Amino acid sequence: MVVASSSALADGEKPKPRFSATLFNRASSNAYPLGDSRNSSELSSFGFLNYKLADRWSVVALLEITKQLNGDGRTRIANPDVRLYRRAGEFGKSYSDPDGDGPGKAKERKAFGILLGPSVQLPANYDSIVNENFMFGLSASARLTFDTTPYGLKGFGGFYDLAIAKQFHRYDTSVDGRSLVPVKIKQSAIFGYDLTKRWSLFFTAGVSTGWTYNGHVTSSYGTSQEVDFQISEALQVGLGHQIADNLLSLNGQDFNFALYSTRASSIYISLNVTL
Repeated sequence: MVVASSSALADGEKPKPRFSATLFNRASSNAYPLGDSRNSSELSSFGFLNYKLADRWSVVALLEITKQLNGDGRTRIANPDVRLYRRAGEFGKSYSDPDGDGPGKAKERKAFGILLGPSVQLPANYDSIVNENFMFGLSASARLTFDTTPYGLKGFGGFYDLAIAKQFHRYDTSVDGRSLVPVKIKQSAIFGYDLTKRWSLFFTAGVSTGWTYNGHVTSSYGTSQEVDFQISEALQVGLGHQIADNLLSLNGQDFNFALYSTRASSIYISLNVTL
């Protein structure tokens, strides 16, 4: 997961040092057997760099690289994101986080929080630059965080994200003639629960709706379930399942949603390192 605990999820940022970095490493495979021509396996690394500018402001850089283990065997670099977050406010019941400003440094917190901020997406992915004529992207997002600790349920937290994204292309169509998608509305939610000090459960869900230059509507979804074990403050391992697919079938009318699919599901193991 992109978080180490449900309390960190609800907080929305790492409050300890001004700068922090986390590297998420994952090995994944779809449900087809290894050796099957339909099997897709890959290694991926996701970098999360966070710098706290001031009490309410943070800048975050997101970097991702993926190595396909079969098929074309290519290594792909995703278009990186640079985001600026502002903690716009907090509300709800208060509670004392014993490690809110670092180990042994308590901080008073609210059950709910709001984060707002813009982001810019930079060109780095070969396919998007060459085949889709991608130049750059802009987005604005709002995040509602929550922690149920002050309401008697300790260890449960998460957030809901809403983002509007605009991509800029040199042309309206890709090299192979597809109408590109310049505008998307993305919604995602993550829920985490700390079973113990070391064991945690995470559930995620997301929906993305886009509009092509010629007015066609596209829609996709994704869900995941993961169990994590905290080896140390800086090291975490996990086992999970995720599925990502189109929300509509090929005819554009029938609803297409499943929690598991041999084709679209993948099983993964992860190793996360925090600096």
